[in-house]
Amino acid sequence: MKLIMPLALLAVLSLGTSCKKTWTCTCQTATSFQDSVLTTGTNTQTFKASRSDAHSRCANTVTTHNVLGFTVKETSNCTLDY
Repeated sequence: MKLIMPLALLAVLSLGTSCKKTWTCTCQTATSFQDSVLTTGTNTQTFKASRSDAHSRCANTVTTHNVLGFTVKETSNCTLDY
């Protein structure tokens, strides 16, 4: 019986560390061509996730596209709040 109580407490505490919180991810976006910015914007998402999943979903990205032989770059700089 003395061993069961600490194990039960440990199980409850470990569940608390993986609980899902409501997160807000705000990204400043820009589309550029040959180092000239074509468009800018802000994208905000609110979602429930664990801490590790939230960091994965709200990551900075750089994507390049080939459009008619020209390279267009999309950049997203994100911040995560809860």
